Amino acid sequence: MYISDYNQALYDEVLEKIKAGYHQIFYSEATGLGKSIIMQMLILQQFAGKQVLYIAPKYSIWDNISQYEAMKCADYRMYAAFKDTETALDIIHNYDVIFIDECHHMYSDIQGASIQKAMAVYSNKYFFGFTATPKLKGKLASDAFEVSCIGLDVYDAVKQGIFPKIKYAILVPDTEGDIYNQDIITQIQSIFEDRRKVGEKCLVYLMDIRDLESYTSLLKEAYPEYDVMSIHSKKTLKDNKMALDQFNAAVGNVMLLSVDSLMEGVHLNGVHCVISCRHTQSLNVFLQIMGRLCKPYSKVEPLFIDVTDSVSDINFDLDEPKPKGNGTGQITQRSLKDMIDVHCKEYEYVEFYERLRSKDDKIQTYKDFTWSTYVQLAKQLGVSVNSIYSWLRRNVGSTIYDYIDYKTNSQLMYRGVDCSSYESMAVTLHKTIHDVKLVIKLNNMTRQEYVDFVLGGRTLDEYNQSLSIMIYRDIDCYSDETIARALHKNTMEVHSGIKRCGGALSYIDDVLKQLTLKQYLWEKGGNKKFSYHGIKYNTPEDICDQLGVTMKTYRAFMRATKADSPREFIDAYMRTER
Repeated sequence: MYISDYNQALYDEVLEKIKAGYHQIFYSEATGLGKSIIMQMLILQQFAGKQVLYIAPKYSIWDNISQYEAMKCADYRMYAAFKDTETALDIIHNYDVIFIDECHHMYSDIQGASIQKAMAVYSNKYFFGFTATPKLKGKLASDAFEVSCIGLDVYDAVKQGIFPKIKYAILVPDTEGDIYNQDIITQIQSIFEDRRKVGEKCLVYLMDIRDLESYTSLLKEAYPEYDVMSIHSKKTLKDNKMALDQFNAAVGNVMLLSVDSLMEGVHLNGVHCVISCRHTQSLNVFLQIMGRLCKPYSKVEPLFIDVTDSVSDINFDLDEPKPKGNGTGQITQRSLKDMIDVHCKEYEYVEFYERLRSKDDKIQTYKDFTWSTYVQLAKQLGVSVNSIYSWLRRNVGSTIYDYIDYKTNSQLMYRGVDCSSYESMAVTLHKTIHDVKLVIKLNNMTRQEYVDFVLGGRTLDEYNQSLSIMIYRDIDCYSDETIARALHKNTMEVHSGIKRCGGALSYIDDVLKQLTLKQYLWEKGGNKKFSYHGIKYNTPEDICDQLGVTMKTYRAFMRATKADSPREFIDAYMRTER
């Protein structure tokens, strides 16, 4: 197995940590440099004959890596399999060595937390975590491990001449409105004019499937000599794999469109160009997309075309400590210019991020707002740049001034609630954005109807006052979420129940019936004996023993009557006896 000098150095560092007695080791290097080679060498040279488990967020990652000889002795599990701590313990119990790919996901959901708890229990097993994007939600993936081994990142690789500098272009439409217009296509055509001769292999990233489908037709019309394909979640696995294989086999003049499918873990051969038509504020997403152009010692100049100016809205953490050795880090001064070429010949067709922020930019003023870029305007309006682009796409022919009118229109206020966005509604009504969207969608409500649903017959002031003081039957009625937690139910069940009963208090009465909250929670899984009609019980089995009936009879009654409580069975039995 061939291994480069930089991977050999990283591998040797990992071996040193193993020899020093560490069992939980994190390592990282940039996309395209071969992190998986380290794993394969460890399996073949250090853990031959051991039970090996490989964990990754997507099956496509395993499908790609399973072809290597070293992985034939390994088993695979997705992150989703680790749904709770007990399951994680049961799975990991059977393995000696566990490799966790894209391990930054360990901080993204409950599955990652379950893996971390299993690591604490099985401290004698070997755990190796690796990723090209070690930071997520302000946390370093390396913090979940005992020790870190940090290889080359994209900055280092460019500095050492392993990666070529990426030509970075920001496209600026000549007209206000839809960013997916002919003006953008024309600019891309201008940039590609000279590059068509070498045969371009291009990836195109879109915000959603709707955009993907509409942009596909535009690109096919603009580039008849290109084979334009797509992969997305609505296609079958077979069709997506066929498109991916076709792209990898092509020598040029091919475009592959996607939303999220080409972010991480997918092997792509010879990508020359990336067109990003999705705005992102996530550094991880941005680097995952840009990383598709990072091929060691590539002889083709990589080109990144940013249609939505993400670069001016991303915090690149240029002065962030880079983890070294024990993960505590050393300060490394970085600049985006270390990674991209801002002096490429495409300059005459685009504006780069420095120019977008310069004093020479065209300053626009409207309704007390002053801006030169959408990024600046978005911050003043308290919205994301993506929400501006999305609104302009939905309202074809509208200008940025129409959007400002839309955001500042007084008619959007209803009963004291700003209904201009889900975000503003959620803040005012003390809900989560997810809950607002979900209830409106499931009940096919307008935003005003949702406000009526939440407030009922109360004013906004009365509603806010009730949130601060409303304790009913020992239940905090601050929100549907607090009610759900108190009653051991899910939020959706509470949403539908409140609607069915005509209010939160009526719903609570319906759930508790004649019980106190303490009695209800006990019957849901408490551990104290309860007495009813002289029957002392802790479980349904206790009731059946004292009444002289079988559990089969009890279960049949509960199913037939849809009873909510064992008390109803006792009442029915007593009536029968009398």
